[in-house]
Amino acid sequence: MSIHRPPTSDSERLENLLAAWSTLDDDAREDDAAADAASGIDFDAWAGEIQAKVKAHAEAERRARAAAEEAARAAAAAKPTDYESLLRAEVDRAVAPYIGKAPPFVLRKLRELAERYWREHPTADRVLRMQAEKHNRIISGDVARVPDDTLDETTGRRKKG
Repeated sequence: MSIHRPPTSDSERLENLLAAWSTLDDDAREDDAAADAASGIDFDAWAGEIQAKVKAHAEAERRARAAAEEAARAAAAAKPTDYESLLRAEVDRAVAPYIGKAPPFVLRKLRELAERYWREHPTADRVLRMQAEKHNRIISGDVARVPDDTLDETTGRRKKG
Protein backbone atom coordinates (compact mmCIF):
# COMPACT_ATOMS: atom_id res chain seq x y z
CA MET A 1 0.00 0.00 0.00
CA SER A 2 1.40 3.33 -1.01
CA ILE A 3 1.11 6.48 0.99
CA HIS A 4 -0.33 9.48 -0.85
CA ARG A 5 2.20 12.22 -1.22
CA PRO A 6 1.08 15.60 -2.61
CA PRO A 7 2.89 16.81 -5.73
CA THR A 8 5.95 18.94 -5.04
CA SER A 9 5.86 21.04 -8.22
CA ASP A 10 3.46 22.25 -10.87
CA SER A 11 4.95 19.91 -13.48
CA GLU A 12 4.42 16.92 -11.18
CA ARG A 13 0.85 18.09 -10.51
CA LEU A 14 0.24 18.36 -14.26
CA GLU A 15 1.70 14.89 -14.89
CA ASN A 16 -0.57 13.43 -12.21
CA LEU A 17 -3.62 15.11 -13.68
CA LEU A 18 -2.82 13.94 -17.21
CA ALA A 19 -2.18 10.39 -16.05
CA ALA A 20 -5.44 10.29 -14.11
CA TRP A 21 -7.40 11.84 -16.96
CA SER A 22 -6.07 9.49 -19.64
CA THR A 23 -6.51 6.26 -17.70
CA LEU A 24 -9.79 6.99 -15.98
CA ASP A 25 -11.83 8.14 -18.97
CA ASP A 26 -10.67 5.77 -21.73
CA ASP A 27 -13.63 3.44 -21.19
CA ALA A 28 -16.06 6.33 -20.93
CA ARG A 29 -14.75 7.86 -24.18
CA GLU A 30 -15.14 4.54 -25.99
CA ASP A 31 -18.73 4.25 -24.73
CA ASP A 32 -19.46 7.86 -25.86
CA ALA A 33 -17.99 7.19 -29.31
CA ALA A 34 -20.16 4.06 -29.67
CA ALA A 35 -23.26 6.02 -28.60
CA ASP A 36 -22.44 8.83 -31.05
CA ALA A 37 -21.99 6.36 -33.90
CA ALA A 38 -25.31 4.72 -33.01
CA SER A 39 -27.09 8.10 -32.97
CA GLY A 40 -25.98 8.90 -36.53
CA ILE A 41 -24.22 12.14 -35.65
CA ASP A 42 -21.26 12.84 -37.94
CA PHE A 43 -19.02 15.03 -35.82
CA ASP A 44 -16.50 15.55 -38.62
CA ALA A 45 -19.18 17.06 -40.86
CA TRP A 46 -20.50 19.11 -37.98
CA ALA A 47 -17.00 20.41 -37.19
CA GLY A 48 -16.55 21.25 -40.88
CA GLU A 49 -19.76 23.30 -40.86
CA ILE A 50 -18.67 25.18 -37.75
CA GLN A 51 -15.24 25.87 -39.25
CA ALA A 52 -16.85 27.19 -42.43
CA LYS A 53 -19.05 29.53 -40.39
CA VAL A 54 -16.05 30.75 -38.41
CA LYS A 55 -14.08 31.41 -41.60
CA ALA A 56 -17.02 33.30 -43.14
CA HIS A 57 -17.42 35.38 -39.99
CA ALA A 58 -13.69 36.15 -39.87
CA GLU A 59 -13.75 37.20 -43.54
CA ALA A 60 -16.75 39.46 -42.91
CA GLU A 61 -14.94 41.08 -39.98
CA ARG A 62 -11.82 41.53 -42.11
CA ARG A 63 -13.87 43.22 -44.85
CA ALA A 64 -15.58 45.46 -42.27
CA ARG A 65 -12.21 46.49 -40.81
CA ALA A 66 -10.84 47.20 -44.29
CA ALA A 67 -13.89 49.32 -45.12
CA ALA A 68 -13.58 51.21 -41.83
CA GLU A 69 -9.87 51.83 -42.44
CA GLU A 70 -10.63 53.09 -45.95
CA ALA A 71 -13.35 55.38 -44.60
CA ALA A 72 -10.95 56.71 -41.96
CA ARG A 73 -8.28 57.36 -44.59
CA ALA A 74 -10.80 59.10 -46.84
CA ALA A 75 -12.03 61.25 -43.96
CA ALA A 76 -8.46 62.17 -43.02
CA ALA A 77 -7.65 63.09 -46.62
CA ALA A 78 -10.71 65.32 -47.00
CA LYS A 79 -10.49 68.85 -45.63
CA PRO A 80 -13.69 69.17 -43.61
CA THR A 81 -15.27 72.61 -43.50
CA ASP A 82 -18.84 72.15 -42.32
CA TYR A 83 -19.98 70.97 -38.91
CA GLU A 84 -21.08 67.45 -39.93
CA SER A 85 -17.87 66.65 -41.79
CA LEU A 86 -15.81 68.00 -38.88
CA LEU A 87 -17.84 65.80 -36.54
CA ARG A 88 -17.29 62.72 -38.74
CA ALA A 89 -13.55 63.48 -38.91
CA GLU A 90 -13.30 63.73 -35.12
CA VAL A 91 -15.26 60.50 -34.64
CA ASP A 92 -13.06 58.72 -37.20
CA ARG A 93 -9.94 60.04 -35.48
CA ALA A 94 -11.21 58.75 -32.11
CA VAL A 95 -11.99 55.27 -33.47
CA ALA A 96 -8.91 54.90 -35.73
CA PRO A 97 -6.57 53.39 -33.09
CA TYR A 98 -9.01 50.53 -32.52
CA ILE A 99 -9.57 49.56 -36.17
CA GLY A 100 -8.16 46.10 -36.74
CA LYS A 101 -7.83 45.47 -33.01
CA ALA A 102 -11.44 45.49 -31.86
CA PRO A 103 -14.39 43.60 -33.37
CA PRO A 104 -16.87 45.53 -35.56
CA PHE A 105 -19.58 45.71 -32.90
CA VAL A 106 -17.12 47.41 -30.53
CA LEU A 107 -16.14 49.87 -33.27
CA ARG A 108 -19.81 50.70 -33.85
CA LYS A 109 -20.30 51.36 -30.14
CA LEU A 110 -17.14 53.51 -29.98
CA ARG A 111 -18.38 55.54 -32.96
CA GLU A 112 -21.73 56.00 -31.30
CA LEU A 113 -20.16 57.14 -28.02
CA ALA A 114 -17.68 59.48 -29.71
CA GLU A 115 -20.42 61.08 -31.79
CA ARG A 116 -22.60 61.45 -28.72
CA TYR A 117 -19.72 63.15 -26.89
CA TRP A 118 -19.05 65.63 -29.72
CA ARG A 119 -22.75 66.45 -30.10
CA GLU A 120 -23.77 66.65 -26.44
CA HIS A 121 -20.75 68.00 -24.55
CA PRO A 122 -21.16 71.80 -24.56
CA THR A 123 -17.49 72.68 -24.95
CA ALA A 124 -16.79 70.02 -27.59
CA ASP A 125 -19.86 71.07 -29.58
CA ARG A 126 -18.81 74.73 -29.35
CA VAL A 127 -15.28 73.93 -30.54
CA LEU A 128 -16.61 72.08 -33.61
CA ARG A 129 -19.04 74.90 -34.41
CA MET A 130 -16.26 77.46 -34.13
CA GLN A 131 -14.07 75.39 -36.47
CA ALA A 132 -16.93 75.11 -38.93
CA GLU A 133 -17.39 78.87 -39.15
CA LYS A 134 -15.48 80.35 -42.02
CA HIS A 135 -14.76 83.71 -40.39
CA ASN A 136 -11.33 84.58 -39.15
CA ARG A 137 -11.67 84.54 -35.40
CA ILE A 138 -9.61 85.45 -32.40
CA ILE A 139 -10.00 82.74 -29.80
CA SER A 140 -9.44 83.08 -26.09
CA GLY A 141 -10.31 79.86 -24.29
CA ASP A 142 -13.64 78.77 -25.70
CA VAL A 143 -14.92 82.29 -26.47
CA ALA A 144 -14.55 83.52 -30.05
CA ARG A 145 -14.62 87.14 -31.19
CA VAL A 146 -14.54 88.67 -34.63
CA PRO A 147 -11.24 90.58 -35.07
CA ASP A 148 -11.49 94.32 -34.48
CA ASP A 149 -9.62 96.31 -37.14
CA THR A 150 -9.45 99.34 -34.87
CA LEU A 151 -7.09 97.59 -32.41
CA ASP A 152 -3.34 98.01 -32.69
CA GLU A 153 -1.82 94.50 -32.91
CA THR A 154 1.28 95.32 -30.86
CA THR A 155 -0.33 97.12 -27.93
CA GLY A 156 -3.90 95.85 -28.02
CA ARG A 157 -5.22 99.42 -27.72
CA ARG A 158 -7.47 101.27 -30.09
CA LYS A 159 -5.79 102.93 -33.04
CA LYS A 160 -5.92 106.71 -33.09
CA GLY A 161 -7.47 108.39 -36.02
